[in-house]
Amino acid sequence: RTPRFSFKQLRGAQKTFSVKKKIMIQNLSLAFRALKGPINHPVPKVQWFPELKIPSLEGKTIAITGCTSGTGEVAARTACEKGAKVVLLNRPSDRSEKIFKNLQENGGDVEHVDCDLTSFDSVREAAKRLKDTPIDSLICNAGIMGFPDLKTEDECEIQMQANHLSHFLLTSLLWPNLQKSEDGRVVCHTSGTSFFF
Repeated sequence: RTPRFSFKQLRGAQKTFSVKKKIMIQNLSLAFRALKGPINHPVPKVQWFPELKIPSLEGKTIAITGCTSGTGEVAARTACEKGAKVVLLNRPSDRSEKIFKNLQENGGDVEHVDCDLTSFDSVREAAKRLKDTPIDSLICNAGIMGFPDLKTEDECEIQMQANHLSHFLLTSLLWPNLQKSEDGRVVCHTSGTSFFF
């Protein structure tokens, strides 16, 4: 079934956003109005696969951003269980050390590389540390939300930089590493809220 959203419903959602985000939604509302009709898009089918068959990942190297919790942690644990070498690209924190130690104690082949996505210098340094490491898969998973309107040291809005710009930079810097693999790939996780716009 295709949901239909009215502009009244979109305007109602504005109450929960900051002023800057309200302006963005007003602009989207104007753009949708130009299309002369309600927003129509298919809702993706959500499925649960209790017995997902994942092949062995032995001999593969998988780099994952933001794996201290959520889907990043699950991806890291699963890759370790399947025999891959996992590179944890997290900002320095207690949570980061905890997941690293936990995966190591459970027999995972893991390496931790500091990578704070709110700093382009940190991203470049992480890529330098991985310069000679062939990477079979880069999973761009890290993301932040609900921050006030803040600028990073690079003069970018904090959420835009952490969620998008730094991942683009990291991918471009690690592209030669991915090309060393027979089937190198980049996997980008995103929020389900993208289906509302």
